[in-house]
Amino acid sequence: MMKKLFKWDLFFYFDQLKWILAGSILFSLVTFIFKEVKASNIGIDFIYNTTFILSIVGILVSLFYAFFLVLRRFYLSVLKDEGYFTHTLPISKTHIILAKYLAGVVAVLIAAVLAILLFFLIGVLNWNDLMMMKDLDPSSFNMMVYGVLVALCSTLISLMIFYAALSYEFSFNQKEWLNVFVFFMIYYAINQLLSMINLGIAYLINPNIFSNDQTLVVDAVLPIIVINFIFTVGLGIAAFFVTKFYISKKLNLKNG
Repeated sequence: MMKKLFKWDLFFYFDQLKWILAGSILFSLVTFIFKEVKASNIGIDFIYNTTFILSIVGILVSLFYAFFLVLRRFYLSVLKDEGYFTHTLPISKTHIILAKYLAGVVAVLIAAVLAILLFFLIGVLNWNDLMMMKDLDPSSFNMMVYGVLVALCSTLISLMIFYAALSYEFSFNQKEWLNVFVFFMIYYAINQLLSMINLGIAYLINPNIFSNDQTLVVDAVLPIIVINFIFTVGLGIAAFFVTKFYISKKLNLKNG
């Protein structure tokens, strides 16, 4: 049943995202074509600038929409009217959370990978420039790659943080969205505190964090990024158990 629930959500995301993703691809292809011929005509150059901006906007909108759609799907199918059906399925709460989370991760990843490919297509990102940076400054290049990967993984983990916030705060009958805001303020405070402790310990171990030598700084910062990411994973795991507890013990389905 977990596989079926996973597939249902994937089909839902595909149905909701297909047109906005198709529009992003279309605008990006048009931009790419105009980019190839713009030097030959001033009018085409103007059209290229317009489609270039529209392509970037479309790609970013598709990314944000995919993320929002995953949260909305969880809210509607677990905490609102559709939850009456979801919670009667012959499946454990753990499997419900995992099925919805994994389907959401796949949807966001598809949107993210497509966005990166389209950024390369329209010229926002340039492969040759990246390879040149890798040859000239390997440390900075590696740091950039690690930073992008950590940011992507942290974004995916944040889905579970949102699940926990929604599950906890909507166990109340009043001021639900205010409580969601308070939840995230507490989460932000904990996250910042852990980051500051990590930075302080890292500085005591390796003062090169504030060195004028860029290579030394990169080598010193990398462990901080890794440990912060471990903290983020830990908070994500904690959020999973918070979500499970509240949809198991404190479920308060909303109507309307």
